[in-house]
Order: sequence, then structure tokens, then C-alpha cells
Amino acid sequence: MAGGEPHIILTLDTKEPIELGAFVGLFSSIGNEYERYIKQVAPDLSGDAEMYVREVHSGSIVAT
Repeated sequence: MAGGEPHIILTLDTKEPIELGAFVGLFSSIGNEYERYIKQVAPDLSGDAEMYVREVHSGSIVAT
């Protein structure tokens, strides 16, 4: 991720374990929404979303 590019930081504070399918589905949904948004706002730009898990701690996950 190059500096200065638009990005979202998502923090999931969890008290219970997250089922893996639900966890993956969350990121797929966010990627799909991003691609749909880019097609509406700037159709000449690529809508490919890249997501990275930055940190995993007991009780939370931080993704960019």
C-alpha cells in the first residue's frame, strides 16, 4: 500500500471466536462494495480492492 492512497482501517473487536467463513465473507463483501463504488464514481479507474491484515491481537483484528 503506497502512502497517500485512500484506505480504510477496519478494527474488529471480538469477545468470541469468529467463524472463518464469516471472516472471509466480510472482506469479500467489503471488496465488492468498493468495486461497485469505484464503477459509479470513477469508472475509468480500476476497482480492484487489496486488503491486508495488519495486526491480530487477542480480542481484535486490525485490517487495512
